[in-house]
Amino acid sequence: MSCAGRSWPATRDRARISPSTNCRRTLPASSSSVCSNRRGTRVRRDDVPATVGVSGYFRRCPGTGFEELTPLPVALSGWGSEHMRGSAVTGALARSAEDAGGARPDLRPVRFTADLQRAATMAPVSTRSTVVREGRRLLLVDSEFLQNGHTMARARTLFLPAAQREVADPPWSPGRSPSMPPADLRPATDEGRLFFSEDEGWNSDAAAHRNSARKQLWCQSIPVVENETVSPFQAAATVADLTNLVTHWGTDGVRYINADVTLTLARFPDGQALGVSATGRVGAGAISVGTAEMYDHRGIFGHTTVSTILQSSRPVDTITQLMRGSRTELPTHRHRRTEYA
Repeated sequence: MSCAGRSWPATRDRARISPSTNCRRTLPASSSSVCSNRRGTRVRRDDVPATVGVSGYFRRCPGTGFEELTPLPVALSGWGSEHMRGSAVTGALARSAEDAGGARPDLRPVRFTADLQRAATMAPVSTRSTVVREGRRLLLVDSEFLQNGHTMARARTLFLPAAQREVADPPWSPGRSPSMPPADLRPATDEGRLFFSEDEGWNSDAAAHRNSARKQLWCQSIPVVENETVSPFQAAATVADLTNLVTHWGTDGVRYINADVTLTLARFPDGQALGVSATGRVGAGAISVGTAEMYDHRGIFGHTTVSTILQSSRPVDTITQLMRGSRTELPTHRHRRTEYA
């Protein structure tokens, strides 16, 4: 189905469950036309590099109208027995935004801000994106993450020129870079994470970092959708949500939940492995803001910020969640949806 101009129009979706596939197929409302936000040119491979022991956060369920994504076990969060982890949400939003901007290869994503306005559940997902501003040197894309007809999260992505020219003499340099894990250190779970704190150094044991020291995390990219090669932008967007972890992980777990995440990229990450290093945290009352650097084997390539609120019920047992590996079963019962505002 073709799209008029550069906009993917917002519509209210109806959904049904296909008993043979257990996939939710989205049908367009009769009063509106629906245009898929898939450009149909995505590179899909059956031999995706086995960077981690999990296939992806979602499985594609082709249907009529909007593409549906069914969450896989690794998408399950530690905040609740049916909540979806933020990395899966930001990854799906980045994937949708990247598709919408795909007609402009001269531009690349530089800033990505996701507002996690409702806690996503382990229900089927659809995404849609709209180009809201396009110029010779700028592109703005708005994206939505939808479940059961409700917008659970939204993002705005800024694309700027991808020219290779660089300033020969930068104004100043921070003079430091995050540390890299030892080359022979291997993760303890199939999610491919390694942990660092200033008190302990690098290892694969999350339990060793239950302390109040500054933290870093190194991980392998998880595909957003199984059988698709994760793009550098998608990889950065999924890992960006871990800023809350490295900036708010203390002696008793993570006591703050992030309501947003902002990622700014000077360049794309190089390779499938990348890290996030806490640089700051400031709090007042129940609000805390965390900042971090994102880096790869070449050095820092971007920065992240999260706005968080104190979770009054309980901290997440960070050790249990980080060492669990990928889940093999999904919950069968529902919990009340949490809203941040």
